[in-house]
Amino acid sequence: MGIAANVISGIGNYNTKFWNINKYKIEINIMEKFLPKIIYNDDTCSLRVMPKPHSLSQIPKAVEYLKNTQVGCICWSIASGDLAYSYHSKFIENAYDMAEKDGGYSATGNEGNLLLNLHRQGIDYLPTLINELRKINIAFFASFRMNDIHFKSEPEGMLATEFWKQHQEMRLWGVTQHRSYDNAAMDYSYPEVRDNRLNSILEVAERYDVDGIELDFCRNPLTFNPDEAWEKREILTDFIRQIRGGIEKIGNARNRKIKLLIRLPFDENQRRNAGMEVEEWIKDKLMDILVMSNYANIYNIEVEPFLSLCHANDILFYPSVECTPSINSYPSVELPDEVRPPRHNFVVKESAEETVIRLRAMAQNFLAQGVDGVYMFNYPCTIFQNYPISTFPNPMDTGELKLRAALLSQAGSTETLAKKEKEYTFWHELPIYVEASRPAKYFQTIKFYVNDEDVLDKNNAITISFHQVVEDNPHAYCKPLSRYAASGYVTYLLNGEILDESKFVRIKQLPGRIQSGFVLGEHELVQILVKSCSALQKGWNALGFEIRHTPVNNDPYIYIYELNLHIEG
Repeated sequence: MGIAANVISGIGNYNTKFWNINKYKIEINIMEKFLPKIIYNDDTCSLRVMPKPHSLSQIPKAVEYLKNTQVGCICWSIASGDLAYSYHSKFIENAYDMAEKDGGYSATGNEGNLLLNLHRQGIDYLPTLINELRKINIAFFASFRMNDIHFKSEPEGMLATEFWKQHQEMRLWGVTQHRSYDNAAMDYSYPEVRDNRLNSILEVAERYDVDGIELDFCRNPLTFNPDEAWEKREILTDFIRQIRGGIEKIGNARNRKIKLLIRLPFDENQRRNAGMEVEEWIKDKLMDILVMSNYANIYNIEVEPFLSLCHANDILFYPSVECTPSINSYPSVELPDEVRPPRHNFVVKESAEETVIRLRAMAQNFLAQGVDGVYMFNYPCTIFQNYPISTFPNPMDTGELKLRAALLSQAGSTETLAKKEKEYTFWHELPIYVEASRPAKYFQTIKFYVNDEDVLDKNNAITISFHQVVEDNPHAYCKPLSRYAASGYVTYLLNGEILDESKFVRIKQLPGRIQSGFVLGEHELVQILVKSCSALQKGWNALGFEIRHTPVNNDPYIYIYELNLHIEG
């Protein structure tokens, strides 16, 4: 365990200019009935866009937009592995100390970083931030990214610690995913790696009047080399028990509970390859709140069996609503030579309107399954990232920001999402391709999940759309006669019902990149208005494609990309 045992007993040795837990404390029973509709993760974006001159009095401006929303808890990014983001640590290095050595970070473009300037003045802002959140009845959880690897992009920058630089032998060299980007993470097999994290967590829990601690294992979901992870899972489980026991001891000394939130991947293979035996953690009640994530929004996710398992053990369950749709960087179907898939780190470019209506849909799909609420990751970045610093104190001054911030008063309840415009995107497993004579059930059906009463309202305008691309048959000598499928060439079936193609809208698309990142040639965007169709269901649906004739020499393949379902509301 190293020096971790000294944290609880020796915490009082800190320089008092950095902290004073009692000075800012407000007595409030915010945790007595803790069931927030939205748990909100902020990686300090809202404090890095402040106009000068910088002072502690600006802290309230970073959270005032959350007042009277459905946000009941904020997970504030405190540290990443062995790097403290936004507090002065006795045990691990601090990003803003390192920023002084990195001229690029401190130069133009970071003039709005209030945290950096307060740190230079020796001012600890966290007690003030916690105080301001308490005033508006929002709980404060200190969030720790358990193996974040952003520094892989800049290994000499402010995020790369000396510990990491000097201990390259402790890296996860057995990881190859994402072109080896992920192998920058540290191996939890080493006690030194675990101690860095344990020390910093207990340090923060004791020093600050926190309501809870978040262990974010989704940035990044790596703890051991994948081929060793499952055999080493007890190491990780014991580590969680150490954290749980440490914060319980601190909470007992204060006569109130400090809750533990753990954020993990939905994907079973990712958990197994990281030694995360979450079912045992739940049965042993090692957390109070379980958050599960896909890193990007996959609309076909069902939350069972985890929801029932959590509730059976008095644990709250919150699925994570991310900031962008999930794309398919590694398609399982063979693509034509001229088609390029997106890179693994491709970022979907969306308008404010697209972001909001898609996040409404993701929240709706989760909430309709009976979860306790939703967790929203890094949404402040989409609110503030392009905001002019000089006018930050009024974050509702523009229509775009007002639209984005209004989502925080909607996304936590099916009642407030009802009859709102929503868009469900189903890009994660696309494309598929359609060939002559093959029945739809053989890989020519897209299953999609819309757990929304609004699909049953005949007064709503509901549109299904997708990109349809005519490609050469890879096995034929003849080329297609046209880049567009003639009317009647493809039969479209929604839950087995043939759709009336005469009511489709077809819009020709120029060659280029579509929103999900694929680079396509000339093709069509197909739009299907389903208002008059009785086949659409609440819950699971299936859109099938068939070319119902015996193959002939010049039959093309038809590729389908980016299925969307849009509810006008």
